[in-house]
Amino acid sequence: MTRNRWSDMLGAITLCAIVAGATWFMLDKERANRLAEKAQIETDFQLRVLHRDILLRVNSLRHIASLWRIGDFDADLFVSEAQDYIAQFPGVHAVRFADADLRLRFAAHRGEDAIIPFGTRIEELGDRRRTASQDAMRTGKVTITGAVDLRDGSGRGFIAFIPVFRNEEFLGLVTLAFNADAWKQDLLLINDHHDYDRNFASRIEISGATLQQDPEFNATTTPTINTEPIDLFGHDLRVQSRPTRNFTLANRDISPEVSALLLGGLLFVGYMQLMLLLRSSRAEARAAESNAKLREANTALALEVDDRRRAEAAARKSQNATSRFLTTMSHEIRTPLNAIMGMFQLIEAADIPERHRKQAAAGYASSQRLFRGLTNVLEVSRLDAGALTIVEDTALLAPLINGWQATLEGMVIRSGKPLQMQLDLGDDLPETIRVDAGRVTQIVTNLLDNAVRFTPEGGITLSVRRAGRGRDDLKIQVIDTGKGIPEDRKHTIFKRFYQLDNGLARQHQGSGLGLSICREIARLMGATLTHANRVPLDVGSGSTFTLRLHNVAKDRHSLTQSDMALGEVM
Repeated sequence: MTRNRWSDMLGAITLCAIVAGATWFMLDKERANRLAEKAQIETDFQLRVLHRDILLRVNSLRHIASLWRIGDFDADLFVSEAQDYIAQFPGVHAVRFADADLRLRFAAHRGEDAIIPFGTRIEELGDRRRTASQDAMRTGKVTITGAVDLRDGSGRGFIAFIPVFRNEEFLGLVTLAFNADAWKQDLLLINDHHDYDRNFASRIEISGATLQQDPEFNATTTPTINTEPIDLFGHDLRVQSRPTRNFTLANRDISPEVSALLLGGLLFVGYMQLMLLLRSSRAEARAAESNAKLREANTALALEVDDRRRAEAAARKSQNATSRFLTTMSHEIRTPLNAIMGMFQLIEAADIPERHRKQAAAGYASSQRLFRGLTNVLEVSRLDAGALTIVEDTALLAPLINGWQATLEGMVIRSGKPLQMQLDLGDDLPETIRVDAGRVTQIVTNLLDNAVRFTPEGGITLSVRRAGRGRDDLKIQVIDTGKGIPEDRKHTIFKRFYQLDNGLARQHQGSGLGLSICREIARLMGATLTHANRVPLDVGSGSTFTLRLHNVAKDRHSLTQSDMALGEVM
């Protein structure tokens, strides 16, 4: 090899090394930033999970406190309810009740007997407990102590105080002793974070004080990831984490090294190929080699496309199997549930004491909620799978309206509310419409059910009128005198699983699926479902839900009063 060729070779190697080194440096820095961002995302998610779980556990305890507001609550019932709560939520150390003088009266514990004697005043247990209990008694809100050492020496946690009032009279406090170590371990399993404790060493703080800390936290030397604090009953809850070597190895890729080597290699090959094209007769062989590499890459790409197609087919098959499973299980559950509901109705109609009659009525109402929930789940499954079909046919309008009217009357009677019912019909309603009558009835029935449930007093109006320029639209409205919906929440009422009064102790039971299913069915029919508050939005002004069916009322024959089985005012 001549001196010139050695010089060219040395120049090519030097250039490739510089470019490859610079490329690796930039890509390595980007890789480190990606790892830091992923660690931050994991830590922020962990904080949200912890915060949501604490709120769930505290809010779940409120049903025990609520029992004091409706009647006397003896020690045996309190201990029974509290023990069920402790068994359901690992990490809960003890549940106690303190009377109006803040003396401990009843208690349920996990494991051994109580360490704190009954009759002990809360202020004798420490300044934080005294301050938090007095704040709860004064404000009527849930308070917590912040991070404290538990009295039995089992670790650190906090104490939550839930005030109990009846007719503005302070009755006492329901207290919750929370063990942070047991709680965190249980939460990681519940949320499928089996690897979180191996990937991160974390510390949980409340208002700057350590609530829980992993033993490896101080021994881990990686940079600390800090979250923004979240408010927890007046205290700042935050999480600090340090990624472990396991996290780094699991998420570290070799793309910077591969990219740098590949770029350097490509530069070197290109440089040498140029030199060979200029100085030798082997250019044709080099081109053939490049073509072979390209064909290999195309083959690999074709294989990858084929793999993706098979993966998509498998995903569709899995989705179809899930839909069939939900349909089958829903049918298998709803069939015996219909029998249970019928038995409750028979019991309620029998000659039995009033107390048993009320119990049967409650059982029927619960079964009916379960039946409605299963139906909603099945409808959502069909919508997601694209299996819900709309079958249009010509239907007589008068029987539909009579059926809706009878349904409303039955709902009001079962609710026991003093509600007035009114039917508002247009003067020129068609005799027939072309729709999927079953789906329209499903939507109207759901709107009527919501109106009855959320209207404590006043009245409900069912309005049916022609609409549109050609008078071919049919506008069905359900108008109530309930509380109405705040403007800042109107955009969320048609979302799945959304409810205005979320929480365990909400007044109205439901899954939050009804309105979202109704709107999606309306869209499949080419119709619109909208909501508007009555103006002005005042107490008892209520809501108006409007179902507008487009181009269904082409029949120019009008209904007469004799076509209606029921009168206008119910």
